[in-house]
Amino acid sequence: LEETKDPREAYQRILKGGKVWPPLWESHYFAGRMAWDSGDRKQGMELVDQAIYWNPRTAFLRQDRAIFLWEAGKREDAFEGIQKAIELHPVKWEYHDRLSRWLHTTGNAQEAVQEKQIAQHLQTIEPDYGAEVQKIREQIKER
Repeated sequence: LEETKDPREAYQRILKGGKVWPPLWESHYFAGRMAWDSGDRKQGMELVDQAIYWNPRTAFLRQDRAIFLWEAGKREDAFEGIQKAIELHPVKWEYHDRLSRWLHTTGNAQEAVQEKQIAQHLQTIEPDYGAEVQKIREQIKER
């Protein structure tokens, strides 16, 4: 997009990345997000599903798919999706927070409170990844 300044051209270029072998799951994901955000919900979901097919163990793909489903009113499928994201990355506080909000919205207050407590605890112990990467770089330089 920065190069073309045209969202349609950027979208077409991203789609091309999904046509190499093996397909670039990232291309499917980004094109799917663009399609969803521009209102083409069917195409958006299909492309995100393809990204998941090629990279089934990436939790944020499951979360985004769950968000799409939630927005489409498919609550049960959305719950399954966010729970799959949690299964894949159980220490990501944002996933527990989202589940808590959805549980609250659907009237499951007790479960919502439990998930919120998990999210809050995980948030306090989440590492500062930028600082951790810097420490690793410094250790490498010392060698």
